[in-house]
Amino acid sequence: MESRGRIHKQEKHSEQAIIEQNLSKVGRKGNGFEADMEIYRKYFSRGKKRTQYRNAVKLKKYCEWAKIKPEQLIEKYVTARKSVNTLKDWERDTRSKILSFYNWLKTKDYKINYCRTLPLGILAFYSENCETIKAVTKEFDSVQIPTDEYVFTQEVLRKVYYYADLEGQTLLSLATCLGYSSIDFLNLECQKLQNLVKEATDKGLEFIQFVGKSRAKTSVQPRSHLTPEAINSLKDYLPFLEKKHNGKLPKYIWCNGRADTHITNTGLNKKLKRLIRKANIETYGKHVKFHCLGRKFLYSRLQAKNRDIAKVITAKRVSASDLTYIPDLNGECLRVFKETYKEIALNGDLTGKTKQKQTEELKAMSNAISSLQTELHALRTREKVAVEKTLELNDYIAQIDEALAHHKNKEIREIYDNIKQDVDLKLEHLSNKLDRLMKFVGFKEDQEP
Repeated sequence: MESRGRIHKQEKHSEQAIIEQNLSKVGRKGNGFEADMEIYRKYFSRGKKRTQYRNAVKLKKYCEWAKIKPEQLIEKYVTARKSVNTLKDWERDTRSKILSFYNWLKTKDYKINYCRTLPLGILAFYSENCETIKAVTKEFDSVQIPTDEYVFTQEVLRKVYYYADLEGQTLLSLATCLGYSSIDFLNLECQKLQNLVKEATDKGLEFIQFVGKSRAKTSVQPRSHLTPEAINSLKDYLPFLEKKHNGKLPKYIWCNGRADTHITNTGLNKKLKRLIRKANIETYGKHVKFHCLGRKFLYSRLQAKNRDIAKVITAKRVSASDLTYIPDLNGECLRVFKETYKEIALNGDLTGKTKQKQTEELKAMSNAISSLQTELHALRTREKVAVEKTLELNDYIAQIDEALAHHKNKEIREIYDNIKQDVDLKLEHLSNKLDRLMKFVGFKEDQEP
């Protein structure tokens, strides 16, 4: 029994891995996934291409389980339409078949949320090619709250941001302020971000608002914002990326090694996991995934301020009637986002104490510089006087040497020689002090702003 259970588990993980691997290759060059799935994708015309391929994978899974082809499913519907009673029987049997497929998935130890998602592709197939099958999803189990996903907090993100390199800081700052899903985040383009950074810099803006591309899942455009951390990180990271790729800025900011497309969702998760390990964050066996950081972190904090505005910012569907009485939608989004910033900031000044401390430190530095300038001026004066006196003393000794050079009294000459020897030693000692003083003054001049 244990052996059979292990085989079951291996088959489950293998199937999930194949599906995820295939989905990650959608739209990629150099693989045959699109050609292989075209016989299933051709039955889907709604939504984006990626959504169509997702539904195609689900339809393929169902057809393999039911041992039937998609065209045969359609033929059964066409035949059933010949009479009302037959059509009702077809609808009942189809509903029962989909629920059987759902229950079969549960017996394979798939998670409830995965079992709920897979039949949605079959329902989409029937809606587009036959007719809508009703009262199916209400038979499914309730959505399960994930218990093995790591929950990011502001404290954790600040620590990760502190230990991260330039790429890591850019990733974290963009993820927390945009709240995009992984597929939307991976499609961020360098040129768009570069223009936003330039505009924010030229206008002296701390925050900049822009309308992003339509979200892959809802086809709604978000009102996105860049925070001070994101702007500052991009200022340094975009030139680095351009230099890395021989002076040419790649299309996607999260590009692969060849810079011809972006990395995969798996690659993005790996980047995030590396940042977590670098900061020595303990996850207690929970899974670190980008979607827990991208959408959940920002939306959970925005919706506490204003649920409708949170939906607008994160591109969730919202009723037009709920926005009717908001005359300046962009302005309201920016206001709510700024209010929320203190809860998502990675290194921002939340209370104003940082700015006050910086002002005090700058004032202390200014006083120290003034004191240093006064001290430097005094040293220059002392140096000038000392050099002048030394030169005068040397001239005076030279005159005495000349006057006593031919003196007949040997005793006077010996006394002078003794005195001169002592004076020479003192002059040498004074000269060394002057040299050190001149070097010190030169050092101070180099340090002076």
